[in-house]
Amino acid sequence: MTRNILKLEKSIVEKEGYMALAHTRLGRRAQRPGMELCRDLVETKLVNEVRELRENCFMLQQMLSEAQASLRYLLKTQIQLEEDINVKTNTLKIDEVDCMTLRQSMDYHAY
Repeated sequence: MTRNILKLEKSIVEKEGYMALAHTRLGRRAQRPGMELCRDLVETKLVNEVRELRENCFMLQQMLSEAQASLRYLLKTQIQLEEDINVKTNTLKIDEVDCMTLRQSMDYHAY
């Protein structure tokens, strides 16, 4: 689970890098000297790329949140199970050590 979380975090960082690159390219296109500001095919593709990267980052963030919530739930469940095991181990110890000596000393045939 932690490997999955690390992979998601790495993917988010990579996508954000690509998104920054696309934003930079759009900004440089707008600042070109002597060029008319027009919406040509290249700019449309860059805008679409930024939109897709933003959507992908959002989906990855959601997946990361879900994975982190699942990990927290699993860790909480593990702690509860370990506590239950400790209680049951202690109960068995009490039954075998403390109660067994009392049972052995009793004479059941008298009843």
